[in-house]
Amino acid sequence: MVNEFIYTHLKDKRLYDPDFWIDRLDNPDEILMDEYEIKSFNHLLHKKMVESHLENYYYDFSNAKSEITGNDFIKEIEKVMPMEDLKKLIEENLFFKDSEKIRPLNKDKLKEFLSNFRDFKKGISGDIPISFGLITDRSGLKSLPFKYPLGITPNYPFHDITRLTTLSPGEPILIYRRSFKLNWYFVQSSFYSGWTNRKSLIEVSKKEFFDYNKSTRTLILMESKVCTEELPTIGKFRFQMGDKLVLADENETKKFYFEMNTLFPEGCYPIKIPLKNRLDNETYGIFPVSSAKEVKTSFLNFTQRNLIKQAFKMVGERYGWGGSDYNRDCSRFIMDIFKCFGIYLPRDTKYQEIMTPAERTSFPQQAEERKIILDGLKTGDILFMKGHVMMYLGKFGNEYYVIHQGAGFKEKKSNGDFESFDIHGTFIMPLSAYTLGTRTTYLDSLSTAVKITQGLNKI
Repeated sequence: MVNEFIYTHLKDKRLYDPDFWIDRLDNPDEILMDEYEIKSFNHLLHKKMVESHLENYYYDFSNAKSEITGNDFIKEIEKVMPMEDLKKLIEENLFFKDSEKIRPLNKDKLKEFLSNFRDFKKGISGDIPISFGLITDRSGLKSLPFKYPLGITPNYPFHDITRLTTLSPGEPILIYRRSFKLNWYFVQSSFYSGWTNRKSLIEVSKKEFFDYNKSTRTLILMESKVCTEELPTIGKFRFQMGDKLVLADENETKKFYFEMNTLFPEGCYPIKIPLKNRLDNETYGIFPVSSAKEVKTSFLNFTQRNLIKQAFKMVGERYGWGGSDYNRDCSRFIMDIFKCFGIYLPRDTKYQEIMTPAERTSFPQQAEERKIILDGLKTGDILFMKGHVMMYLGKFGNEYYVIHQGAGFKEKKSNGDFESFDIHGTFIMPLSAYTLGTRTTYLDSLSTAVKITQGLNKI
């Protein structure tokens, strides 16, 4: 790695070199969990989520219902935006983002919207049919069917407090055939339920849904971000680490490009993506992904070497709440890394912390006892504090280091003053640093360590 980047808060730039951390490991290529153990891990995690009534945060489409009662549908809506949170929202001084402009939100418009939303829920009755669908373009999933991103400050980066997560093209969803306003549908994705724009989805038959999502002709994306090559009149599609891309066969590719009156580009993978605006009744388009991009036909081996490599591919990328602006937040950072191994963690930090079926250790009050727990961890284990998650890298000198998608930190200077490092991105730091919003170190803020590198905890 050539350490010629402009700036880092760390005095030793080697800490930003993944090979520096790999070379310090005793056995970086040891298989931490094999394929069978990973399947058992995912099965047990799903079982725990179901038993805790958290199915909408870890959904199994094979058990999908064809309809839902009106009362149950209202409960689903309330899960992502409870009525008490709606009332609190009205009391906030909010800002909205329209293109690149951030302006104060007119309270009267918000009150009118929320009033209409409450009336909409009151009018729900009878059974609501549920259909199968696919996402056609990278899109946000929101807790409210509100057009504009809403934030509590005008600061950059702008955090849309109604954004739950981001869905990639081809992702499976259930569509609740009851919309609020005409351009929004409530949907269930693999890791979240919420509202998305109807322009970003299509309805398909049950057979087509499972044929597409259970295809054995797939590629798993190992790079942080990848776009398809752009096609005239259609554009390009964006994916991110851990996404599973469906490959078209030779006949499908030739047929599509014959109808396009062009040739499939040399040296590319033909990726099959559902189309919102169908071409000559074609449900899917065949889009090229350069073969120079890092993709695999199977999951990576679950090793410390691969954990470090995948994490460091996102170094320097900007923070994106709920996946906004084609970026990640802290829990999506962790989730995408582990998807590359076939390990499917929940989307939210709190469920990653309490539901992951690996040995979990709570941190005591005393700092020295906290360090003893850290000494017992391996590179790749996961550390949690309130509302935040980080990947543990290891000890170097007298410091314990992590890599994470975070806001930043503060350092205490010799005169007792604090210097703030407002980063909002993926970076490496020692746990002795102070959190931005407090005068408490990250070390003293830790709540839990999850020893995921030690495999499935069957107890």
